[in-house]
Amino acid sequence: MSEIENLINKHVLLITGKGGVGRTTVTAFLARAAARKGKRVVVAELPQGDDTDEASSPLGGLFNVANPSTRLEPVSENIRFCLLSSKEGQLGFLTNVMRSQRLAKAAFESEPIQKLLEIAPTFRELGIFYHFLDLYRNTVKEGNADLLILDLPATGHAIGLTQLPHSVLRLIPTGKIAETLKEGQSILYRNSGSLEQHSGAVIVSLPEALPLRESLDLASELEKQKIAVLKLIINRYPNQTWSAEELTAVDSVIAEARDQGKKMRGSHEYQRMRQSIGVLNSFITTMNAASPGGATEFAPIFLHEQEGNSRQVVEGLLAQEGQS
Repeated sequence: MSEIENLINKHVLLITGKGGVGRTTVTAFLARAAARKGKRVVVAELPQGDDTDEASSPLGGLFNVANPSTRLEPVSENIRFCLLSSKEGQLGFLTNVMRSQRLAKAAFESEPIQKLLEIAPTFRELGIFYHFLDLYRNTVKEGNADLLILDLPATGHAIGLTQLPHSVLRLIPTGKIAETLKEGQSILYRNSGSLEQHSGAVIVSLPEALPLRESLDLASELEKQKIAVLKLIINRYPNQTWSAEELTAVDSVIAEARDQGKKMRGSHEYQRMRQSIGVLNSFITTMNAASPGGATEFAPIFLHEQEGNSRQVVEGLLAQEGQS
């Protein structure tokens, strides 16, 4: 079984990473790969902004959805897409507690409740968490989908969301909120009693020092929260098949030319590739040393630059699907 197949055989994937690394493109790529294998896929995105119609949805744009909403809609064969919304989750939670959608909606729209939700940031995260949980119940749990993929915000927001159950349960250990959070934990958190992990995080990075360092910090924090880090995906990795001896020989030629004041065409691109390889090798060594699972646990997946811009590749796949 390939590394990609191993990922898409899970039930829940949390896609995260530093902003600008291609996280959303990788989300679409994994969804498309799963759909091609016959998996029924649900993709959900946390919009970049408030819960408004103007909230930015990069994934919606990639799926060519004109007006993304919290309602699931098909975007291609075997793929459905929606936005996660704190308000949708908050209303859903109230409905569950009050056992009446009409009463819950009236309470939710009241001015005191709205002010409370606005001044307490944790309530926004709780709403998003509940919306995710409700989406999972109605799709994967009910047998209406095989895989749920969440395109999470940049690193800091992802950590805040995964830390939420621990933080709130310390303050509210019992009651409806606690029951909801514990149910979410049973889905997302590492199960020490099971040989197979059905959910976890996929960290997307670039072969550059800053994104890789942030990815290392993120992996460490997620593991502390008992979120399994399933795979590291390196986007825009320079394609090279040279041996270590060949790289050393090229290094010598470039160094000699530089000492003689000569300029070599392609030397800048080569140095960028060389630096990327060095940074990544150092990163993998650090991650494997810290991993109880051994070197294979954090062996990365590479999306090479030779295939062109990764966003264009995914857009091309989706365009082909729309024409078929």
